[in-house]
Amino acid sequence: MTAEQAPGGLGEPGRPSEPDMLPAPGEPRPDRTSTNLLRLGRDPGTGRIRHGSALDIGLRAGLFADLALAGGVVSVNGAPRAVDIGPTGDRFADAVRAAVAARPGVAWPRWYRHVHTDRTAMINELLTQQRWTKRPGLLARYDDADQAGAIELGERAASVAAIRREPRDAREVALAILSVLCGTQGGLPRPRAMKDELRPLLDDVGDPDDPEDPVRRTVQHALFSAASTIRRVRRGGGPSKRPLSRTIE
Repeated sequence: MTAEQAPGGLGEPGRPSEPDMLPAPGEPRPDRTSTNLLRLGRDPGTGRIRHGSALDIGLRAGLFADLALAGGVVSVNGAPRAVDIGPTGDRFADAVRAAVAARPGVAWPRWYRHVHTDRTAMINELLTQQRWTKRPGLLARYDDADQAGAIELGERAASVAAIRREPRDAREVALAILSVLCGTQGGLPRPRAMKDELRPLLDDVGDPDDPEDPVRRTVQHALFSAASTIRRVRRGGGPSKRPLSRTIE
């Protein structure tokens, strides 16, 4: 998504809650939350993507969550605002932040319109990295080169979501919440779970001693807006009638 194409805007520069979100040059970079979510969204039996419309919204929310944790975006007056932290080394995150900077003041829900291109770009990235391979045939079906790793990833996310284990970090909190919202664990998407059972997980995001922590507030806005959009889409209302431009190409 180019800066001229996309929507958005964000609040006052916030401090990163997790300094290791941006590894030093040469250090291995952990998978972004959205990539992990996409891997969980693939049905290991059929190779198909589960609940594509909900997943597309979740992938965008994962990008926003990672940006918020890195201090690259904050929530102000119901909209994201970009914070100049320099290049992150992740073209997806940089594209989203550039789009937000170019469209200040656009409310959170509008950022979840026309987000299918994010999934297409991430699938192509996994294919290029040979982490996924496409199965023969016309249907979009894929195999994960590290299926055992994907299963372990899903089990950890499910345990965190069910509050059976402590999350390793705020990124794992975001993944656990999004896996429930998008139905990547094999069930149906459950966006209403954001209102009650999943909400306490956000206590592990940001400074626990600051009830108004800007990082937690931004992640919360990103995830709640995603949940609301998923709920609308599942009711047949669609994310919006007014087009919003694409983000990653």
